[in-house]
Amino acid sequence: MLQALGLQSMNEEVTKHVATYLGKPLDNAITEIVGNIKILVVPNPEAGYVALVTSGMSDTRMNAPEGAEEYCYAEVFMFLPISWPLDGEAWKDPNNYWPIEWLRLVAHQPEQTGAFMAPIQTMGNNEPFAPNTKLSNLLFLDNQSEFGQLKLENKTVNFYQLFPLYEEEKKLLETEGPGKLFDLFQQHNINQFIDPQRQNVAKS
Repeated sequence: MLQALGLQSMNEEVTKHVATYLGKPLDNAITEIVGNIKILVVPNPEAGYVALVTSGMSDTRMNAPEGAEEYCYAEVFMFLPISWPLDGEAWKDPNNYWPIEWLRLVAHQPEQTGAFMAPIQTMGNNEPFAPNTKLSNLLFLDNQSEFGQLKLENKTVNFYQLFPLYEEEKKLLETEGPGKLFDLFQQHNINQFIDPQRQNVAKS
């Protein structure tokens, strides 16, 4: 169950970082009554998007392999078009709610399984996220800008973008590698905003 909660109770360092690089989050965030996972909502009308960024996922250490200790804390985010409905009534429709649902599912993985999540990894349920789309998997993308890492005194928090893929694109990624998939994204002008009806580049 979700409710609105003031920013004063959030992970302040994550919130400050998001505000510095993406813009000021709304005064209310999406949060769970039980648990510490929250989703910051950052509208940017000029750029045409609203960012959804988790806060609280990085409270739990992931089981990083030896040599990758710098990557054992993470938060995740998505870019939605500014027109995406983000109110309680709209969330009753799975066509609107699935990005929030999957941000929550991913954000709970460190505490529930300890699973290590890193760029180019995928996660999904191999069936469409909602009735209005055939997108079915999420690709973890590294962020090379200053927003991509938050260096704290005792840990580094990495911010990974979750980008939805079609099943055919996931298979292409697995068989031919990320370079081929990213080249096709560029060729077909696929941007970073979530579009439930975007072109399937693996079928082009």
